[in-house]
Amino acid sequence: MTKKDFTISLKALQTQYDYDLEYADKLAKLFKTEDVSVYDNEELYDGFVHLLASNFKDKTEAESQINEFMYDCDFGRTEGARLKSSEDLWNSLLDF
Repeated sequence: MTKKDFTISLKALQTQYDYDLEYADKLAKLFKTEDVSVYDNEELYDGFVHLLASNFKDKTEAESQINEFMYDCDFGRTEGARLKSSEDLWNSLLDF
């Protein structure tokens, strides 16, 4: 997998994640409740992360860092995030 394909794939995951959050927010407003969960795409996300991680020597570490980037760093949007972009993530994974 190329760096470009890796970053495009992560951008697609980010776009879907943002869409899911927006959809849940709109449903909550429509039904005047805060008790609306985001659709559970966990199996799809896990499979995609596994596929992305399979391109690196240490697949376990790659999965861990990809998940960190997606969830802890909110795709690099969290202030002070260790991983600020998919390019940062790619470069970090090359070390393993």
